Amino acid sequence: MRTIGDIRAALRQGQGFPNDRADFEADLTRALEASSDLDLGAVADVIRDYRGRILLRSDPVPDDTSADD
Repeated sequence: MRTIGDIRAALRQGQGFPNDRADFEADLTRALEASSDLDLGAVADVIRDYRGRILLRSDPVPDDTSADD
């Protein structure tokens, strides 16, 4: 899942958290409006954030890396 289309498809299928589908579009629009032609870092941040949310939500057993060994 590396493209905006991939994220939109996953959100249409109900992956992610409640309201993520609408929130993604709003966050993406804000990031695009705030970005310059040469700096799309905010857009990339939105994509990474929602990709992570979808993966977190779809992982039945999250990896607890904060546990002490």
